[in-house]
Amino acid sequence: VQSLEPGVLEAEGWTTEPFSYRRFGEGELERQRNPVADPNEPSQSEVQVEGEKGHNAIALVLRLPNQMIMLVGRDLGEPERFRAVIRRALMLALGMMALGGLLI
Repeated sequence: VQSLEPGVLEAEGWTTEPFSYRRFGEGELERQRNPVADPNEPSQSEVQVEGEKGHNAIALVLRLPNQMIMLVGRDLGEPERFRAVIRRALMLALGMMALGGLLI
């Protein structure tokens, strides 16, 4: 996690509502693919990424005996992305079976 919404680590226990965060290294691949002529000037894709809220998650905040804070969470968007991948694979498989049935 690169950055969290302010106040997430203040309370111990489960977060009461989903919070937004940015993943570490997010946007690096985009910067490598589209190098900017002036490194001090942000590209259009960077401006759009910075304007977004980021990913949403719920988490458990734990304070360890040595006063370190451990955050264990789950991204709320991952199950939806997984469903979309399975749906596309299923539609492709059914389409290939139907096409094979028509050819036979």
